[in-house]
Amino acid sequence: MIDILLATYNGEKFIEEQIESLLSQTYKNWKLIIHDDGSNDNTVNIIKKLQEKDERIILIEDGIKCGGAG
Repeated sequence: MIDILLATYNGEKFIEEQIESLLSQTYKNWKLIIHDDGSNDNTVNIIKKLQEKDERIILIEDGIKCGGAG
């Protein structure tokens, strides 16, 4: 099993295309763990919509804002 970690922040322009790309891969033994850093656009709603499509997508909603990759 491969865990894919994805950090998001105001990524509504590209997040759906990114996740759909993962979903279309031939290798299927993975899960996608997403942590959003307090987006104020439609990013989280898009992720939730895609979660309904595939149970391998996990969104962590903990209210923690990291402010960067570090």
